[in-house]
Amino acid sequence: MKNLWIAALAAVLLVSCGGRESQNRNEQTTKTEKKMGVQHLTKAEFLTKVANYEASPKEWKFLGDKPCIVDFYASWCGPCKMIAPILEELAKEYDGKIDIYKVDTEKEQELAAVFGIRSIPTLLFCPTDGRPQVAQGAMSKADFEKAIDELLLKKQLLKLSQLPNQHRLLNQLQLRKHKIHVVKRHVQINHVIIVARMKMDLSKQEIISGIIKTK
Repeated sequence: MKNLWIAALAAVLLVSCGGRESQNRNEQTTKTEKKMGVQHLTKAEFLTKVANYEASPKEWKFLGDKPCIVDFYASWCGPCKMIAPILEELAKEYDGKIDIYKVDTEKEQELAAVFGIRSIPTLLFCPTDGRPQVAQGAMSKADFEKAIDELLLKKQLLKLSQLPNQHRLLNQLQLRKHKIHVVKRHVQINHVIIVARMKMDLSKQEIISGIIKTK
């Protein structure tokens, strides 16, 4: 009988441990997904992750270790719903490079008032250095990518033809190539002339020698 009780207890413990391990794995997966995706911020979280405007009311001090986008939105806002899936995609594509946050203006009215949010969506692009840039209204994914690359990641997206120094260098190289081609052409022409003159000289010599033999 004791053996039966021990076996039953062991089975219960195994099931319990297995259930806990499964639950822990699920929680870790959920945490990872949340980290990769868009994160919702309260005022308290904003003060620790983005900027503590209460401690520094007259100076912007960014507290994040990566650039970020803060989307001030409302659940009833149509344009906010339009950009929501775009922000989710960007959060995964730029994972490890930038953070993307959302602030519900209905729940965080004080936070919205501090930043003077009057129309939504209002988007705050916060680089690690310098002041944030504000954009209002819905944006396309291409516009988001351009803003992220230029404002947050500081990438130079100018075409080669738009860079004056590079453009001048290209022109100089093309001019040199043209000069080399002209020189080669000139050498070829001179070679043809020299060969022609040599042939003419040989012909003259043959004529003269023929006249001498005749005499």
